[in-house]
Parts: sequence; structure tokens; C-alpha cells
Amino acid sequence: MQRKNLGTAMRYLVVVCALISAFAMVGCGGGGGGGEGTPPVTSGETLPTVNTGSMNLSNSTVQALEGQQFVFPGSIFDPSLAGTQSTLTFTGSGSTSTSEAFDLNPSGGGDTTFGSCTFTFTRGRLAGKSVKFDPCTIQITASNVTAGGAAVSGTLTFTLVGPFGSASVAITVQIRILADGTLEVNGKSFNITISTTGTPVTSTTGTGSTGTGGTP
Repeated sequence: MQRKNLGTAMRYLVVVCALISAFAMVGCGGGGGGGEGTPPVTSGETLPTVNTGSMNLSNSTVQALEGQQFVFPGSIFDPSLAGTQSTLTFTGSGSTSTSEAFDLNPSGGGDTTFGSCTFTFTRGRLAGKSVKFDPCTIQITASNVTAGGAAVSGTLTFTLVGPFGSASVAITVQIRILADGTLEVNGKSFNITISTTGTPVTSTTGTGSTGTGGTP
């Protein structure tokens, strides 16, 4: 009888150990889903550095570039422009709801669509041509920015890589972080939220109002 009771007790002990192990594994596995990204900067907090990292230019961020002039070698847009400088300016809504109009002085202009940046020329000497830049990125950096405070000078670097060459242009812009962490460039929302580390808050989807990116 004692032998039988001992065997039953051992079987119960094995079952209990197995359940404990299972719960421990679930607990460890569940921990990986929390704490993704970093929290937004808090109002009044001063960030020594802000760096969005290299980010693809998109419909939601190009508005912050409108009216700014970027001087590129003309040859990256078309070989016929070799030896010339071309000033690219985004001017506002294009011919469709998802495109952005641009001027390329002195060679014409047209519409840009995103995913990559595809410039389609509808006027000027390049009318009827198009060129695709992939990657087509922007990066914003600044120092000593206070959330909810005044704007400070920062740098916006615009990089185009295409079939005829690549180039980067850096311009000075005014950077401001709102009290809720939203980044503004030249008074326009950049549609990303800055974290306590000075880099964009990473959303769970990787896109949307919190943006993506980080220090390269």
C-alpha cells in the first residue's frame, strides 16, 4: 500500500512540475511584447541632440520641405544636364491627391510620387521624361531642443540616389518639438513624435503618426 501511495505521489509531483515549467515559459514569452520603443519626450525636457535618422521622403513629410531650395547637380536628373546646377523646389499639391508638384529650375517641373521619389516632368526641356530615386531620404538633426519651447536652428539633409548618380544637400531649418513630442520643421508638422532619446518613437506598426527611424 505504501508503495502504491508513493507511486501516486510521484505522478502528482511530475504533473505539478510540468505545470510550473509551462507557466514559467509563458511568463518569459509574454515579456518580449512589452516595452517596445521608447516613450515620447515630456514637456519642458531638453534634448541634447535630436536625430531622426535617415527616413524615406513621403506624402506625410514632404510638406515640411515645401518652398525650400535644394541645389543638386543637374546630371542626376538627366544626363543632358551634365555640368549644370539645378534647383529643386517642392511647391505644393500635384495633379493628383497623392503627388507633390515641383520645380527644377531652369529645366522645368512636374509631379513627384512617393514610395521612392519618382519625378515626372510635364513641362520644360525634360517634359515627357521621368526619373526614379530610390532611396530618396531626409534626415533632421539639431541640438539642445526643449519640448514645448522655442524653435532652434537645425540641419535637414536631403539625399537622392538614382540611375544617373546620387547627391546629398544639407540646408538650415528651424526645428521645434511641441509639448507632446511632435516634431515641427519650419513651422510645419513633420508627422513624427520624438522620444526621450532624441530619436523618433517607433510605433508598433512601423508607420503612422509616430514615424520610424533612428540614429544610423
